Amino acid sequence: MRYFPEFYYFYDQKGFPFEQAVLVTAMKVSEWCTHYQAELTGPTKVVMKRQGALPLEAQEKQAFVQGLVRWVLSNSYPDDFALFLGDFEMSQNKDELALFQHGHGICCWDLKMAEQQFQELQQAWEQHALPKDLFYQEGRQTIVALPTGSILKEYDYTGVPCVTYSPKRWEEKQRKESAAKLP
Repeated sequence: MRYFPEFYYFYDQKGFPFEQAVLVTAMKVSEWCTHYQAELTGPTKVVMKRQGALPLEAQEKQAFVQGLVRWVLSNSYPDDFALFLGDFEMSQNKDELALFQHGHGICCWDLKMAEQQFQELQQAWEQHALPKDLFYQEGRQTIVALPTGSILKEYDYTGVPCVTYSPKRWEEKQRKESAAKLP
């Protein structure tokens, strides 16, 4: 199954612990992974790429992933880095095999895992005071078509213009619209 980040937390909540969310997620997901690839795409200090096999021993793997995530976060602009964790060799297609894919921004972050693994990850989030619904299952988003006179026509856009809402963003939009209708 594929899961996407709940933008409500990452973009709409001031002070949301982004770094903790990345660290807890990466450390838990790494339990099911054998390889990694990390790239600084918006570096503040160095331009670098690291990749290879993860340590096999559990404590060594956790320490390595913690150091890897801290390296990425301390050397990149917030959210502008690539990090992949999965069962892949670097010569293989990591996009298909990575369980954890953070490719150059929250909008390009997804998780691919079995339902049982996702439930274990949710428990890890809760144990670290993160929301259980930090990610949502693919297909739970709400897509709304934009009016036909939208600005996209000025740019010769020929598709159907739409806006995609994550579940909590949709819930918040509905709540605000309902509150606006009250006398």
